Amino acid sequence: MSEYIELEKFRTEDSFTYRIEANQIDEKIPTFIIQPFVENAIKHGLKNVSSRSELIVSFSIKAKFIEVIVTDNGIGREASNPNRRKKQSHGTRLIKERLIIHNGESENVLIEDLKDLDGLALGTRVKIRIKVKSKIE
Repeated sequence: MSEYIELEKFRTEDSFTYRIEANQIDEKIPTFIIQPFVENAIKHGLKNVSSRSELIVSFSIKAKFIEVIVTDNGIGREASNPNRRKKQSHGTRLIKERLIIHNGESENVLIEDLKDLDGLALGTRVKIRIKVKSKIE
């Protein structure tokens, strides 16, 4: 994951900073589940942000799930694509379907538009739940 983010930092001439927070996570997580959300944050959320663009990817254990949170302090989904359809992207739909099969339940991906008290965009947060199939019960 960090290799991809470093490549995007290079491509965008260090236009953003990032942190990866992963305390005591021994599980392997397929990057194809997380990478599309990281890519969206960089290519859409953090574009045209003039100051202190930041991406945070955090991993934590919540019961029998690994919770991955991808947060950017970018321009928000509405500003990044004002003509955005209300339908979700094909990639997001596929990841949600895969996680339903893997986790055995729905509501595994939650996308939040972060806003201040005046309704101005503060970025986007994506929460992804991935069931651990091993020792965590």
